[in-house]
Order: sequence, then C-alpha cells, then structure tokens
Amino acid sequence: MLVESNEAELREVLNGLTYPADKVHVVSCAGVHDFETPVRRRLHELPERTYASSDEVMAALSPQKAEGADEHRA
Repeated sequence: MLVESNEAELREVLNGLTYPADKVHVVSCAGVHDFETPVRRRLHELPERTYASSDEVMAALSPQKAEGADEHRA
C-alpha cells in the first residue's frame, strides 16, 4: 500500500506525464523523481499495458486490486 504522502507525490508526478503512457514510461518517472523504494517496487508491479490516465495508474496500484488478486489465488 502507498503511504498517503507518497501517494500524493506520485499522483502529482503522474498527472504531469503525457498519456497514453506504457508501463516503461510510468516506471521511469520513479527514477527521475527519486521515489522511495516501496513506491518504485509498486510501479514495477504494474501490469504491462498502456495507461490512458494517471487515474488508471493509481487504480492499478490500489490496495483493493492487490487484495482482489490475493483472493483469486486462494
């Protein structure tokens, strides 16, 4: 789960990206903006696809998605 301060910073950066953006482009923003390791790790876990907006990226990072994935494995 993203810490609230990290989430706000990440959303600000993601809002500055040009969309559509693929996973590589989104992940590269973490290196450029020197995000902490947990944020980088979460971005690397994003599904390999093209994102239409920062909202799509944030939705893919949401805890509900992660919990849903765990439920499907059980």
